[in-house]
Amino acid sequence: MRSFLLYIDLKSRFQSKLAFLFILVFNIFVSNQFLYAQNCSVNAGISKNICSNEMLFLQGSFTPPLQSGAQVLWTQIGGPSATIVNPSDLNTEVINLLPGSYTFRLYTTCADGALTFQDVTHTVRSITFANAGPDATVCPGSYNLAANTPGSGESGAWTIVSAQNYGISVNNVSNPNSPITVNGSSSGNAILRWTITNPNGCSSYDEVVITNRGGISPVDAGANQVLNNCYSSFQSTLLNATFGGTNIDGQQGTWSFVSGPSVTGFSNIHSNTSGVSGLVQGTYVLRWTVAGPCVNGSDDVTITVPPPTSDNTTATIAGGNQVFCDPTTVSTVISGSAPIYSGETVTWQQIAGPVSTIVSPNSPVTTVNGLLSPNSYTYRYTITNPVTGCTSSATVSISFLPNPPSFAITTVSPVIINCGVSSAVINYIAGGSGTTEYRIVSGPAGHSAPTDWTNTSGSPITIEGLNQPGTYLIQFRRYSTIGAAAACGTVYDEITVINSTVPEGANAGTGQFLNCNVTNTTLIGNVPGTGQTGTWSQVSGPIVIILTDPNSPTLAIDGLTAEGTYVFRWVVSGEVLPVQQCSKMFG
Repeated sequence: MRSFLLYIDLKSRFQSKLAFLFILVFNIFVSNQFLYAQNCSVNAGISKNICSNEMLFLQGSFTPPLQSGAQVLWTQIGGPSATIVNPSDLNTEVINLLPGSYTFRLYTTCADGALTFQDVTHTVRSITFANAGPDATVCPGSYNLAANTPGSGESGAWTIVSAQNYGISVNNVSNPNSPITVNGSSSGNAILRWTITNPNGCSSYDEVVITNRGGISPVDAGANQVLNNCYSSFQSTLLNATFGGTNIDGQQGTWSFVSGPSVTGFSNIHSNTSGVSGLVQGTYVLRWTVAGPCVNGSDDVTITVPPPTSDNTTATIAGGNQVFCDPTTVSTVISGSAPIYSGETVTWQQIAGPVSTIVSPNSPVTTVNGLLSPNSYTYRYTITNPVTGCTSSATVSISFLPNPPSFAITTVSPVIINCGVSSAVINYIAGGSGTTEYRIVSGPAGHSAPTDWTNTSGSPITIEGLNQPGTYLIQFRRYSTIGAAAACGTVYDEITVINSTVPEGANAGTGQFLNCNVTNTTLIGNVPGTGQTGTWSQVSGPIVIILTDPNSPTLAIDGLTAEGTYVFRWVVSGEVLPVQQCSKMFG
């Protein structure tokens, strides 16, 4: 909370001009934060601390009446020379700023001829503007970056902010001219950010794009391959050549057919790991050719396809893995695909878990007995063709949830996080098999919601990024990640977190002296920041004044029928909370 006092004096009908001037001068003497006007007010806004790479806007306001033809104007009265872009605009930018302290005055002439003004001081903190150097497109190798040097007492750091590093690594992250290593096994546009940080809290950054054309030399098409004979008509395989590039500046690899009993089909002729299909019995020669500004060359790979045997049935499991919520289950049925070729045999084999009994290990469908919760079991199903020696296998798991998932948040809702803090600590109790996750379902303006589900690391969990003032709804869930365990149910719980940021400041504007028989005026407080609230209250005065809209910065008041001094306070606070309120006193 920040507050500011505003004094309003009502002149007596018999008060002399001399006495009025004395009261005016006296009030200036006791409070040098503002000058008392006659019947209008100005408000120069609140002081700001900004970095030299940020924009500065003066934010003023006023209440009439003004003298005919009078303007409300800004002028600079202290600090290094700067430029007020539009002195007659209440909300104008100031440019050509240097580090230092600046004082600006907002002034006008009231209708009764009295000059009124208010000063505001803004501080500009020093920061060196980061320059990451020129973009570059390079071949694999080693190069030096060319960022600027931080100023005295400042530090710099390189980070890679693109989704991938595209084969680029920075050897010395604190060196503006650090060497970088460019690996030819990848290609693409890596974005490197050079950030300069000053101990005064200011920072600046600039980004450079390093484009890696890619390509590995010498060019190698990969090892020769001899495929197995367990096929009926066609075989297929995966190739494994050296990386050739992704066509940046023409740097790219291409597969081509050299010889063989049939024309092959490549899944991607420019991929070094392309699949190749449509292979029949015989010998194939395939060529990997790399061309471009970085790497050039070619190499051949030989693929030998033996004569085919008769088909072998592909082993599959009906229904997939099984998960039981009921711990009393002791047996189940597992089912594999039936063999379709003459002479094929099937075998069930347990490969994981405590000892159990496979009732019919040589039948596609069998019962398994002796299952005990909370264990997990894995079985392999194999179809074998004894003539060709070809086999096909599949596995199935059987699992138990020792208890259905349970979850409860033990932290009392709502959570009121401390002023200026952007994280909340949530305690919870999770039971049963499964995983606990959370997401932000809704939040104040400026916060992206809902967010994706995120795994918790255990209780308590600290949720970061709650940096916008307002109310967040955070949802938790617990569910099993084992197969079909969703049938056992997913449990949810929710908690509310409220963040109230520290208010920037409060300014009640200049004081006023009202003429005889004037019983109304308008107060002029500064406009609160996002998520903040301003409130007027009466501190003192001859009589109590009813404030019809105390949250309005420009509050019209009436009923000033008793002469004397009225004091009103303008308080700016963070979002009003049920338990606490972020606040600062000012003035």
